[in-house]
Amino acid sequence: MLHVQTIRSLSEWSPYENEWNELAGDRFSLKWEWLSAWWKSYSDTEENRSFSLLILQIVDGDQTIGFGHFCVHHSILYGAELVWLGSGKVCSDNQNFLSLPGREKECAEAIANELVEMGRQGEWDRLDWDGMQASNPLMLPLRKQLESSGVAILDKRGPSCWATNVDGGWESYLMRLSKRARKIIRAQEKQYLDTGLARVWEPTTLEEVSLQLDAIEEIHQARWSEKEIEGSFGDKAFSRFLRTATREYFHTNSLYMALLEINNEVAAGVIGFWEEDRLSLYLVGMCPNLSEHRPGWTLNASTIKKAIERGVQSIDFLRGDEPYKERLGAVATPQGRWIAAAPRTLPRMRHVAYRAGSWLKQNWGTRTPVVQED
Repeated sequence: MLHVQTIRSLSEWSPYENEWNELAGDRFSLKWEWLSAWWKSYSDTEENRSFSLLILQIVDGDQTIGFGHFCVHHSILYGAELVWLGSGKVCSDNQNFLSLPGREKECAEAIANELVEMGRQGEWDRLDWDGMQASNPLMLPLRKQLESSGVAILDKRGPSCWATNVDGGWESYLMRLSKRARKIIRAQEKQYLDTGLARVWEPTTLEEVSLQLDAIEEIHQARWSEKEIEGSFGDKAFSRFLRTATREYFHTNSLYMALLEINNEVAAGVIGFWEEDRLSLYLVGMCPNLSEHRPGWTLNASTIKKAIERGVQSIDFLRGDEPYKERLGAVATPQGRWIAAAPRTLPRMRHVAYRAGSWLKQNWGTRTPVVQED
């Protein structure tokens, strides 16, 4: 008989750091370092006190076999929203519960049953989970159990995740690109990297990590300011989160960070994470004033080449449908989002209204009125 324990504070959660990381495997966005950094940055702060921690620990006898990592966000519009840890602007991808291999179905059903009961008791009103691979088979038993208990799930399509294989080496990778992309990369290598006109440098100390993050934040914000959009770093909690996370991953030798300088000016920067056979690129920034030099192409070429030399099998560009990912040979994997109501009357009524509004927006919101000529 499995037992589900609820963890509602960082002090209760912290003792399980090692067990957590053993179950998380190599995915950086499921690691303790990532999720605890998110919680420390987004909870109980001056800017935001609207989150409540909700970790579900699945125990068999005296052994932990799984975790579900959630929090409840208190919203004026939707009530108590059940979301993943790592949600919002942080955009954590490949979200999933944690489980011992072979115990996934048991964990999924235990988590679903506990959440349903909490929904009936009024601990949450609306479920909103994004950042999940739409084809993730591990989530199917969890969904089945939720729906069999009266939690109707609305599927929404999110931005795709993009990844490319690089296991054949640099030249093999280049030959899989379009002729135009291959020509641009070779030209950038020859003109900037081979001549020393451009320099790529990585941090070797925590102080350098901080300095590079300052530079990446500046160029990233400058790019979005051109479009009159706030940008991720405009959120104090996001900035605090990323500074905490990069420090943590630097200590575990999992951080990949690099700046590209052209003529001694910062032209582009990247933050990523090394995993067992993959490099995941989380954030890329480019200086808009140096766009004529194509610094994004140069830094991406340097990064992919370095990853291949290190022996990784793939580059994961993560969430977002930016055109450069396809030009670099990445293939899209759909991401899903689940929205559902707790099994109570008021949340279900809100959910019906939400579904009706979504249908109207999808079917009528973008229609162009027909103007009849006289």
